Amino acid sequence: MSDLARIQAGMKAAIVKGGEPDTALLEAVVAGKLTSAQRMRVHQNNFRQTLTSALLAIFPVAQVFVGEAFMKGVAGKFITSEPPGAPMLSAYGATFADFLDGFPPVAQAPYLPDIVRLEWAVHELQVSNEHVVDEGPVRLSPNARVIDSRYPVLNLWMAGTGQIPPEAVNLKAGGQCAAVVLAFGEVRIMALDSAEKALLVALEAGAAKEDAGIARMLDMGVLAGKA
Repeated sequence: MSDLARIQAGMKAAIVKGGEPDTALLEAVVAGKLTSAQRMRVHQNNFRQTLTSALLAIFPVAQVFVGEAFMKGVAGKFITSEPPGAPMLSAYGATFADFLDGFPPVAQAPYLPDIVRLEWAVHELQVSNEHVVDEGPVRLSPNARVIDSRYPVLNLWMAGTGQIPPEAVNLKAGGQCAAVVLAFGEVRIMALDSAEKALLVALEAGAAKEDAGIARMLDMGVLAGKA
């Protein structure tokens, strides 16, 4: 490894992991009005603050339930564990829900990962170009995302956005299956009933039969193709 490559690798590790950079890296950083260590801290802070702000902007409803301090704390853990793999802020956060599944403090709000999944689906479609869907076989539309939760995720989202009062949400009432659809430039969220959910499962298994449910879900934009 060349000296430049070694410095670049050390810089990346120091910025992503935080903490005090090693002596060799500090010696390679040119000091000015700020010391080498101070310059490194500026880079470290900017990296974390930028990514934290991006995550909080994508998941505002999750923040309603656990608070800003908790979200900033867990975002910091996520950034250290799973730094961006590409230089595109809008693409960062796709694995945040899976990270939360394994984050012990979330046990106090076990529905949080599914709220994050719903918010990511909304965000992902908002920043995507709408696909032109060909006829083909009936399948889940590339302009749709489905979140099947053990919790009333749609009601939680509606409470978090102020559409229904929090007391209207009953966590013991069972789960909900939500579909997020991009159609004509607009992102919509809708609930899928048990029959519609079963139809999606059957389609995935290649066992679905033509019925009114398929036609309805084609009209909804959840499915694409020709029945």
